[in-house]
Amino acid sequence: MTAGFEKKVELPIYHYAVKFGYVTAQRLTEAIRELKGGGSTNSPTLVESDMGRRLAAIQMGGGTMIGAYRVHGELGRGAVGVVYKVEDTRSGAIRAMKVLVAGGSVDDRARRRFEREFEAIRVLDHPSVVKVFDYGEFEGHPYYTMEFIQGQTLDQMFQNGIDRLKHRAMSQLEPILDILAHAIEGAGYAHAQSIVHRDIKPSNILVDSNGQVRLTDFGLAKKVDSGTYLTRTGDVVGTPHYMAPEQTQGETGLIGPHTDTYAFGVLLYRVLTGRLPFDGDSSMELFHAICETEPIPPRKLVPGIPADLERVCLKAMAKEPRLRYSSAQELADDLGRFLEGRPVLAVPPSGFYRLRK
Repeated sequence: MTAGFEKKVELPIYHYAVKFGYVTAQRLTEAIRELKGGGSTNSPTLVESDMGRRLAAIQMGGGTMIGAYRVHGELGRGAVGVVYKVEDTRSGAIRAMKVLVAGGSVDDRARRRFEREFEAIRVLDHPSVVKVFDYGEFEGHPYYTMEFIQGQTLDQMFQNGIDRLKHRAMSQLEPILDILAHAIEGAGYAHAQSIVHRDIKPSNILVDSNGQVRLTDFGLAKKVDSGTYLTRTGDVVGTPHYMAPEQTQGETGLIGPHTDTYAFGVLLYRVLTGRLPFDGDSSMELFHAICETEPIPPRKLVPGIPADLERVCLKAMAKEPRLRYSSAQELADDLGRFLEGRPVLAVPPSGFYRLRK
């Protein structure tokens, strides 16, 4: 694997179909059985073509009005939605608008997930969490508006080589560690409100032109005290390289704040070493490595990394949730101790635990 870059793990289209609510696992199983009777399971028409039609159906050019908002242009699109740059004609403020592609009665689960995303962020008021404003519907497609942030994502910074520093000197590491610390604090605040992000990754961390960090995209967020799940046990949701072991196994009941701290541990590992801790040629190989293989200690790859920083990283990435930081705030506090030159609370894994693994 080329240092600093994620190898694309080919996940089947049905992974995303179930993940985003286009089809239930039961209906997918039935469809595969039908295809086995006379078709090919490699056919993209099951979900892929439908997503393409939906995306094409809501293309909106500059000047289009959506309620009180005037569209300036498209910022990006993914598997389930489109994000536009819009102007609030009531105030002149520039916002970003996320529009759900999967509208209509056949997509009730996706709609509920989208509403949950809005409700999750709406109650959060923290400098390191993106702010949302209005929720509405346009021609059957739900949308909400949020801060428009002029800047770049951590993923773009990685692509520009920020995780491939030659000597990993602290003077080089501190700026990126500071970005991570602010994002972790944002997640810690969300955890205090009983919200788990579940999709921490570089592209969901934004840094604006003033250096302010925002954690964004709560589309997979889970309110841990609600008792309500929009993903069933067995559904695998998240971004493969940053998934905690319990996510790769679809263990919904084991998801908690420690799931986010694991993903931040992976991010820290990448910053320290210039590579991801685990990889594989398929999702099955990658998930097996995440669950069964210990990461190479960062200091074995880059000897100059401070021992305390390695300990923080490896504690965040522990296989067993009980051995990780229990919340992102605990991780932020320990990372803060390191940045302030104080001893961290993280300790190396015990000899017994290493032998048992």
